Amino acid sequence: LGALLAKEKRTEFEERLLSSVRLYSEATLEMRAQVKLVLMLSALEGLYLGNSNEPVQQNLGDRLAIMTEIDLAKRLAVPSLIRTVYAKRSEFVHHAQSIRGDDIPHLFFKAAWMGILAALENVGRFATVSDFTKAVDIQKFRGPAGQQ
Repeated sequence: LGALLAKEKRTEFEERLLSSVRLYSEATLEMRAQVKLVLMLSALEGLYLGNSNEPVQQNLGDRLAIMTEIDLAKRLAVPSLIRTVYAKRSEFVHHAQSIRGDDIPHLFFKAAWMGILAALENVGRFATVSDFTKAVDIQKFRGPAGQQ
């Protein structure tokens, strides 16, 4: 991360990664659960959505699962977790309902952090977020990490 911050010229993927890390960092300092949730989801969307025409929950859930879990059962649980978290976000964003910290599944915080780390591990490999998301999608059809 330090080397990325020191770079004078960054790729679109690197800029987006820094922006997502910033959002995630702000989320960790935020006390209001609803704001924390919106910031964390924004950080992940910035990295795991290749364009504005994609199904958000499905692609974020699938890509996050591929990048953060090897075990099949855990991998399959991530998209469901993302749908649950988006339902909570929707309660706040679309229905002005408050959210308590314990309304957000704790596994989401781990998945979000692991998703940020997984993207950081790919610095230098991709020029754009679209390139990154395409590579993740290809991995989805190859199977668990390390298998071809």
